[in-house]
Amino acid sequence: MSTPAPVRIIEYFSENFRYPVVTVGCVVCLPLLALYTASGVIFPDYVNPIGERPKEVIGLFLLFSILPAYLLMCFAGLMKSSDLLFASLESQVSNREAQSFSRFQYTRHWPLAVIWGILFALWPNINWEYLDFEWGNPQFRPSIFIVFGQISTWIVVSLVLFFVLHEGFILSKYGKHLKVDLYDLDSLNGFGRAGLNGLLLAVGALVLTTLQSLDLVVRWDIYSKAVYFGVPAAILLVLLPIWSVHKNIVQEKAKALDSINRAIKSASDSLDSESLTRLNGLLIRREQLHHMRNWPMDLSIFSRLVFYIFIPPLAWAGAALTEVLLDSYLGS
Repeated sequence: MSTPAPVRIIEYFSENFRYPVVTVGCVVCLPLLALYTASGVIFPDYVNPIGERPKEVIGLFLLFSILPAYLLMCFAGLMKSSDLLFASLESQVSNREAQSFSRFQYTRHWPLAVIWGILFALWPNINWEYLDFEWGNPQFRPSIFIVFGQISTWIVVSLVLFFVLHEGFILSKYGKHLKVDLYDLDSLNGFGRAGLNGLLLAVGALVLTTLQSLDLVVRWDIYSKAVYFGVPAAILLVLLPIWSVHKNIVQEKAKALDSINRAIKSASDSLDSESLTRLNGLLIRREQLHHMRNWPMDLSIFSRLVFYIFIPPLAWAGAALTEVLLDSYLGS
């Protein structure tokens, strides 16, 4: 299965740069910032095309520069961290299964993600009634760059989500056929880390949407698309890698508990030393199984997962609180 072009680009940075994640971010963010700054659209000195708040335009173009860079940095980090996980998984299944679970099985369809990103940017995300494409009009350049920023941002969003969700789907297929050792559940933590990394990607993107509130006006309409798009994506990014492994663990525990319960029922109730030792051993083993975790993540991964969930609401609440405090201060 050939490696898709976007992944080959990320691999190039991983192989040729000491800090590939940071390098990817700088290569994307700095040129975009330079482009928006040199064109003058990031610091408008006139009524801008989406309202009358210049700071809103600054936040918008900062978002267009930082969000694609952040997502591609996450993508580079995820691809690198997944290399060892997939190498380990491929060694634990047969060659036939490894071929059917190829890491890049359906990634040849990535151009569809680009098309979807363009269409999604052009239809619900651009307020066309505020744009003016008449040559010589002071709103011409910002209108052009708003369209460019929306398209480029949503192309990156769509591509990154496509590849990360695809990896989650392949990990889900591996999880269904992986032999689970109930006494070595730490070996499955890679699935939990994959879900955690996917959540961090979505959480970071949602937090970055607060850049649109640089004018200290927090409105639902600027966050609604992020919520409608980001929250389902976050849920999928977390559950896809871990759900099938979770079900596999639960099934293996049920089998082991059933076997031990049958052994307990058939065990001798004699009070001699050998019978008591065997019965106590079975009871202890059953208690251990009851307390074993059902998810492919240890306490460290789980605690970070819970912590990440609360970051976007806190960031949005902080932006709203800042607006309220500033309005109160200026009003007094």
